[in-house]
Amino acid sequence: MLRHSAHFFGYAVDYLPSSSLGLPLGASYKCNAVWNPIIERFHKKLAGWTSKLLSGGGRLTLLKHTL
Repeated sequence: MLRHSAHFFGYAVDYLPSSSLGLPLGASYKCNAVWNPIIERFHKKLAGWTSKLLSGGGRLTLLKHTL
């Protein structure tokens, strides 16, 4: 009945795990597995952004601090 009514009005019926803003709906927000893909995306974006904006001295300082 639900699927028929949804189709009549032009909507689709979906089940969990659906996602919103990259997070699966219904998942525990405390679980690391939920956050790992999002953290990886941030790291990828920040890596390109920071390398473009750091000066040579800034890169050297960051390298020394990391090592």
